Amino acid sequence: MASAPIGYINKSTEDGRKFITPKEPAASIIRWAFEEIAKGQFVADQIRKEATKKGLKCSRSNFWNAIRSPVYCGKILIPKFKEEEPLIVEGQHEPIISESLFDEVRDMISGRKRNKRTAAARKEEQTYTTITTVLPNAEPGTRLLKQMSYL
Repeated sequence: MASAPIGYINKSTEDGRKFITPKEPAASIIRWAFEEIAKGQFVADQIRKEATKKGLKCSRSNFWNAIRSPVYCGKILIPKFKEEEPLIVEGQHEPIISESLFDEVRDMISGRKRNKRTAAARKEEQTYTTITTVLPNAEPGTRLLKQMSYL
């Protein structure tokens, strides 16, 4: 049996049928991550770092694979095989998020939905990050002055 996706655990019934079921607290953290990405206030990697602080154990690539996987909204992806196209079917497992939330996150990470932060806010964040990288004690609005002589 393959390993279960992040936030799920493999189980089997008494008659031997295998299935996945949500595993707490990872399922709640994954749900939180989807909700935060859908809000659009932070980039997915910042949300991944916060999820890691909350206790989610996964790498960057596993997180990106997770937020693109339809398994979290109760669907299963059947990959392309020979001449057949890939197919998404209804799964028999319990979804962690709604299909509408999954679609919203997919649109957000694919760039079809604009980030809700304003252009001015993104510019200010970028400027502050650049200045603090060069000058660790710099604060927003700090002016840098050129001194002509050094005595």
